[in-house]
Amino acid sequence: MFRILLALFFIKLSFAQQIDKVDFIKCDALLFPNAIGLAGVNTDIKFLEDNNLDIQFFYDNDNAGYIKTEEKIKKGFSCFLWNKMFEYVVDMKNSSDPYFHRYKISKIIDLTKLNKVIPEVYKKLGLQKFFSIDNKDLKYVPKVKKRKWTKEEWEKFQKNK
Repeated sequence: MFRILLALFFIKLSFAQQIDKVDFIKCDALLFPNAIGLAGVNTDIKFLEDNNLDIQFFYDNDNAGYIKTEEKIKKGFSCFLWNKMFEYVVDMKNSSDPYFHRYKISKIIDLTKLNKVIPEVYKKLGLQKFFSIDNKDLKYVPKVKKRKWTKEEWEKFQKNK
């Protein structure tokens, strides 16, 4: 029975990127210290959430990420707030056209692209300060309307994929 449970644990962990390089005392991902990269927002990680671990979530700056960020903050988990960081960057830049600058940087959808624009972004911006568990900070998370597909629309969408 123990072998089966251990196998299930490693199967779940196999969905994480760089899991073979993780030091569970001090984890490291490529661009963010003490992190494990997951393969998709719908990966089942309840086995981590249910163990009283200090977990922070860093989702992409896209609709799926917004939905998961809101969900995790409401459950009491700390999440990265892209729009809070964007506001900080625009204020720091003191641009002659802050609206254009905000528009331009808001097109960055993930940490890899952000790191291309600002090398060593974790250190330079202190990304840790843009995480929050406060429900009041949900104002930084864009609201996404979930689309309800008709059967015909879904079939057409699947054909055109």
